[in-house]
Amino acid sequence: MNPIIFYSRIRLSWGFSVRLPGVSAAQPALSLPPPTTIIGAFANPILEALRVPKEIGGKSRAIYPVFDCIVGASKAASFGLVRGVEGSVGIAVMKEITRIIGAPYKTGEEVRKIRKARFGTSEFFAKDLGRMLPVQALGVAYAPAALADIAWVADPHELAKCLKLSDVSELYKTLGSIATWGVSRLGSKEGIVSVLEGHHGDPEVIRIGSIFRTRMYVPVDCVKPKDEAVSEVTLWDLEYNWRRYYIAYIASSSLVYPPDPISYRLVNERCEAFKVPGLDDVVVVGMR
Repeated sequence: MNPIIFYSRIRLSWGFSVRLPGVSAAQPALSLPPPTTIIGAFANPILEALRVPKEIGGKSRAIYPVFDCIVGASKAASFGLVRGVEGSVGIAVMKEITRIIGAPYKTGEEVRKIRKARFGTSEFFAKDLGRMLPVQALGVAYAPAALADIAWVADPHELAKCLKLSDVSELYKTLGSIATWGVSRLGSKEGIVSVLEGHHGDPEVIRIGSIFRTRMYVPVDCVKPKDEAVSEVTLWDLEYNWRRYYIAYIASSSLVYPPDPISYRLVNERCEAFKVPGLDDVVVVGMR
């Protein structure tokens, strides 16, 4: 059976937040959602509809083992901004100054001072409150009312096993529509989006050596760009390893412009490329 593709055109409310793992409390944010975040956007409504238990534990790289299984069944996922008819909106990464709960992470002398804090005193408001609720800069990617395409390609048999479906054809019916039309957020739960278009089914497979056009980011190791108007960004892949991706036009760790499609040649036999039927500029590329 061919892979299955899920596609949605979404409008972001204010933007999204996908923060780097393993960093300090400052939590810088990515300028583009990585493949695993795209998969999560589609998988969340499926898991909610099936009421799949989100158990924590095991040796999963993700918070929930079921999502680790879903990522393992995936072939590719990507994101691309859309130029709107009434104007285009890009992405700008900023850091918001806010207070975080820091008391549970304090040690040594800081803990002693917090325990001795007397609520309501001038000392409490001047020093102790700052120890308990320190000010930090938290990264967010602003893109108010931006249009974007997201797409995910998976092995339907492996995905059905992860979801414990008795019949793989369920993915091509109502469950597929739930995945594409049920996307409600991108990244953290505050990254609310609305779906304008949805499609699921068999993708068009692009052969090695073929030239295609896309607005989606694609792995640098898979393609050779035919145009010079490309930038490189670094995101983590489906194996949670850092990988470089090409993206059309101008993109960096802090700014992304809505792109025109860029032409690429698929050059790596370890890579696969899939096109959403009827959309010549939405091609998703992944590595085996």
